[in-house]
Amino acid sequence: MRTAVTLRRRTLSWPALSVLALAATLGSAAQAQDSDKAGIRLGEVMLRPYVYGQFDFGETWGGKPDAPAGGMQARRFRLGGEAELPHDVTVGLIWDFGGEGFDGPRWGQSRLYEAMVEYSGLKPFSIRAGAFEPTLTMEDSQSSAATLFLEKAAIVDLAGAIVDGGRTGVEIQAQGDRYLASFAFTGPRVGYGDDARERAVMGRVAGLVVQQENLAIHLGLDGLWRFRTPQENGQRPGIELSNAPEYTITPESYLSTGFIEAKGMASGGIEAGVASGPFWASGEWYRITVDRTDGKNPWFGGWYAQAAWMIFGPRRQWSSEDAAWAAPKPEPFDPSRGEWGSLELGGRFSHANLRSADIDGGEQDVWSASLGWWPHETLRALLQYQNGRIKGGEDPHRFQAVTLRLQFQLD
Repeated sequence: MRTAVTLRRRTLSWPALSVLALAATLGSAAQAQDSDKAGIRLGEVMLRPYVYGQFDFGETWGGKPDAPAGGMQARRFRLGGEAELPHDVTVGLIWDFGGEGFDGPRWGQSRLYEAMVEYSGLKPFSIRAGAFEPTLTMEDSQSSAATLFLEKAAIVDLAGAIVDGGRTGVEIQAQGDRYLASFAFTGPRVGYGDDARERAVMGRVAGLVVQQENLAIHLGLDGLWRFRTPQENGQRPGIELSNAPEYTITPESYLSTGFIEAKGMASGGIEAGVASGPFWASGEWYRITVDRTDGKNPWFGGWYAQAAWMIFGPRRQWSSEDAAWAAPKPEPFDPSRGEWGSLELGGRFSHANLRSADIDGGEQDVWSASLGWWPHETLRALLQYQNGRIKGGEDPHRFQAVTLRLQFQLD
């Protein structure tokens, strides 16, 4: 069945519209019963359901020679939950039905995002094992429901090339009121046979070095060592570093090194942030090196800087759980009581360079602006403008894009 709603000859199918209707229903329920967040208690077990959806509608123009296609995507649609068991044990299970546009995973296809067990009885330490998204970089540690823009800066994805959901491993964390330290050993992703031999270690140390009534300063260090690279059938072990231009409605990757025969890869860098009143800003810088088997080792790199101003409503607060700025938590939308939610204006510049040695993977610069509105802490509408330029490489491009994201989350 098709509807009359189209974007560049792409239609919104009945599953997408059904989920958007579900988001509205869930949002109304959340406003009426905030106490539901406590979960469902069965004896000594506390069950917490998890429902999370992000739906993007975008259009592009000004492409030279062309631009990524516009359209609609279910960027994330996750269902699952966690169970808090006696003796400080938590078990989590989450499936993701979303993907990168209609040229990628479609409705009816899914992948495991999380299946893990965590023990937190040795404060301030906790340990988790199973399949999960490991901790690395500030923007990746921040919930995707709280990021200032639709996608992470390209260099964050490149430096944390294996930081994704469904990654098998073990992670130890130490968390205090003003700091977070983590160390993880990871293996392959569940359901992806081409990276079965992959192994890596990674770590992050971050926290507030200054915490005053109207000033917070954040600093952190991150590092990753991918000491066993994946190997596809018929190929030698190696990697490919590539990334979409911070726009994923269609999975175009203009920035790409191509396949590199390699024994390993390492990345490292610094993160920083500051907040004062309604203003906050953050940035990260990373370097990447590849241990090649057939040539000179390249050095890639990049950085981003972003800033935001909360126009009205409750502000973001620094979260020790993520060592990053969390989404605001406004009261339920009610103009009669003067409750309009939270409205945030943001800007970002990001740079990523994959040109080094004899490899020309391109150099990408993206300017972005965003306007995000939370009518309730479980709901967000995010409007974003992008102006991207990719030079060098095999596929240089310029383009502009506007995207609207509708988001809901209950956990």
